[in-house]
Amino acid sequence: SISQTATTMTVQQGSQRAVVDWNTFNVGSQAQVNFVQPSASASILNRVLDSRPSEIFGRITSNGQVFLTNASGIYFGPNSSVDVGALVASTHGIATQDFMEGRLRLERNGSTGSVINSGRLNALVQEELGGYIALLAPEVRNEGVIIAKLGTVALAAGETITLDIAGSRTLASLTVTPSQIRALVENRNLIQAPGGLIVLSAQAASSLQGGVVSNSGRLEATGLAMRGGRIVLEASDRIENIGVIDASASAAGPAGVVSLTAPVIANSGQILVDATQADQSAGIVDIIARTFVQGAGGSISAAALATLGSGRGGRVAINASENVELEGMVRVSTGDAGTSLPASASNSSTANGDGGEISVLAGTTIRVQSAVLDASGAGGGGRIHLEGERAPPVPGEPRPDPVGLVLGGATQLRTSGRRGSGGTIDILGESIALIDNTRLDATGRSGGSVRVGGDWQGSNDVRQASWIYMSRDVVIDVSAEVGAGGTAVLWSDVRNPYSLTSAHGTILARGGSEAGAGGRVETSGRVLQIGGIRVRADSSAGKAGLWLLDPGDVTISAAATGLDPILPGFPNPSTDSVLASGHPTTNVNVVDIQTSLNLGTSVMISTNGTGTIAVNAPIATTSLDPVMLSLNAEGTITFANLVTIITSGPALSLELRATNFSFSNNTVTLGAGSLTVSPPNAPGPTAFANPFAWDGVV
Repeated sequence: SISQTATTMTVQQGSQRAVVDWNTFNVGSQAQVNFVQPSASASILNRVLDSRPSEIFGRITSNGQVFLTNASGIYFGPNSSVDVGALVASTHGIATQDFMEGRLRLERNGSTGSVINSGRLNALVQEELGGYIALLAPEVRNEGVIIAKLGTVALAAGETITLDIAGSRTLASLTVTPSQIRALVENRNLIQAPGGLIVLSAQAASSLQGGVVSNSGRLEATGLAMRGGRIVLEASDRIENIGVIDASASAAGPAGVVSLTAPVIANSGQILVDATQADQSAGIVDIIARTFVQGAGGSISAAALATLGSGRGGRVAINASENVELEGMVRVSTGDAGTSLPASASNSSTANGDGGEISVLAGTTIRVQSAVLDASGAGGGGRIHLEGERAPPVPGEPRPDPVGLVLGGATQLRTSGRRGSGGTIDILGESIALIDNTRLDATGRSGGSVRVGGDWQGSNDVRQASWIYMSRDVVIDVSAEVGAGGTAVLWSDVRNPYSLTSAHGTILARGGSEAGAGGRVETSGRVLQIGGIRVRADSSAGKAGLWLLDPGDVTISAAATGLDPILPGFPNPSTDSVLASGHPTTNVNVVDIQTSLNLGTSVMISTNGTGTIAVNAPIATTSLDPVMLSLNAEGTITFANLVTIITSGPALSLELRATNFSFSNNTVTLGAGSLTVSPPNAPGPTAFANPFAWDGVV
């Protein structure tokens, strides 16, 4: 029944489902419509047959579920308010029988109208929670406030939209099929679903028409009643975020999940799934696109912010079938990670959660420019994994870009561990460039791991690069505060005759202050260019660490070794001057070797294949710590005439391993160091007392 006074209309519903056809349905600014329904699970369909949009400027109330459809459009004015158990406002239509039988499939049927909210829509009646608000049309725009505590807010544009109402009360999900016209969903103000679900979906059949989701306001599905919220944005063409998307934890509930899916996703706003309370862990951000772009003002945060407890960093996963362009910040850090506490304070705070995980995968290129990717932990460091060029190149077609993965513009990647070990940083792809003051930090109480282009000696089935470039101003640090230094690898596939590792920056794997040994550094490729490189894997309290060079043929000389050239493109084996011969020789400047030895780092040069080593310059060391120089060749080691190896420090150990040796009046002075020559039939020294001397060929 329907009753009406001067300003109030009451619709009394006697059954669980009802359908009312209205010639017009408008609510003036001083008017109110009350739907009185048998229960919260009861629903009423109000089908408006007007050729003009419905305009709601007053108030609508209900204790159940209200469906309002008008093909011409629906507008909720700036001072309007809706307080209901649930609301569906749509330009799409639904057949009476389908509605009465609970089949909630709404069809566009040619409608081009829009649903716009500038008022306040609230799915909360008498403190009952779990309702829903759904605005469905070819164009949906929220300029007001929409609230559904522990419930669902859905803004969707498509050809048909099917609602899944769970338990006769809650909108569990919706299915949207592509529209034959343009689809637009836009939020300009505030949508809140604490502990619940927010869905923005725009689906169009043609990319020329476009299905676009745009957020310039706030989407909030923070934790409530021990439930994390969930925010889902999906579009057939593009998602644009310049606002705030927030599924963070609160004192009342955990962090949730944000999921974005579209061919093109652009973020210059904030995406948050932070944890704010002690022992809370951060949430998950999952992005799937063809192209993902984050601008300089953009940020994604899945951090555990509390300075107490063991909450862990969350997970950010960006998966693009083509390109990723990343500026701004991505963080999955915890507690006080990143603060400059003195070592004596390491145990004074109770925050000890580990950093989380950042994963960026791209089918073709990744560009990280002036960005901070932070997976540092108040406990142990987390993990950062960047991998470009996952899609194999099409045979016969040119490469889509000279370099697949580039980190530049003073970009910082951090997986440091404040009270535990440093984490891991993996930079993988066919071609990789680290330039322009980039810094990779996996330090900790014991050092972590940085792998650029592959793992140690190409092990563990880690994808191997063909080309690596590191400019002089780049720093990689896996040093330890108190324990053992970590491992840093710059690797291009030594089995590929055209692979090139060009490393000219600073690599640190220093041991800690208490008892830790120095770490391990490897710079390997079929061809190496390492002019000006600075490598330290020393330790003040433990054994010297190791720098391993593993190219093809090697010459140790006083000649320059390609001092940090301008960033080249991906080498072309047929034209590149270094690779054109097919069997290029790596020249290692003796000063680079001596510098590392003198600073307390052992050095090993080990050739691959049938590689040879030619020592054409004297090597003189002054290290105050025991260090070792190892020369390991699959082929021959040749010493030029009168070349010497001398230490003025306490001890330099020398290891020579080769199939054949060629000496010419050479002298070695090792102090208290040891000499190892292998195989046993290699020529022994002519005088066994230190210094040793050789002359001969085997």
